[in-house]
This record gives sequence, C-alpha cells and structure tokens, in this order.
Amino acid sequence: MNLANLQQDHFQDIKEFRGQYMAKSKVCDRLELHIGRCESDAKAVLKKGVTNLIEKELTKVRDQVEEENSSIIFSYKADRQRYSMLIKESEHEMFQHKDLFPKSIADVFMVLAG
Repeated sequence: MNLANLQQDHFQDIKEFRGQYMAKSKVCDRLELHIGRCESDAKAVLKKGVTNLIEKELTKVRDQVEEENSSIIFSYKADRQRYSMLIKESEHEMFQHKDLFPKSIADVFMVLAG
C-alpha cells in the first residue's frame, strides 16, 4: 500500500523521489508482490497465441513487462503539476501507436530530470 499511495511532493527533487520509489519497490520484490507480471501479458508482448514458451523466455518477458509497467506507474506518481506536459506528450504518442514511452524507471527519470 505504501507504494500505491506514494506521490512526489510538490517541492521534492525527482532524484529523491526515485530513491523513495525504488526502495518501496524493492520491499515489494522481497515480499514477492509483483505489479503487472502475468503470463498473458508476457505472451501478448511476444506474439498473440504463443502457448509453448520455454520458462526462461517467459521469465525474461515477464521481467520486461513488469519493468515497463513500473516505469509507467513511476511517471504517474511524479509531480503532475511539474511534469504534466511530458506525461501528456508520452500518452499522446502511445495512443498513436508510436510506443516512445520510456521502458524503464531509469529512462523515465532521465526524461523527467531533463
């Protein structure tokens, strides 16, 4: 719940907020609480209808999907007043199927930090 309720304070530095987010995310990992880590999403990333994947491949894609979901969540937890234009621009590109949204928290951080 701490991760779900986390929001960047208006005057908080993005680097400090990233540290908070990553710390809470690590706690979730240790408790084996995963956000957006399901087999159907992983299969959708690879190809629709793929059913006979090697467990190693499936785990790698699950990791990728979880990282992408986490980067989206991190961007929405950032200060909406400060970063709203960047987030709206990324949303617009996603809806146009350009898929330019950052794929990792590090990438989101770099975009938000300028």
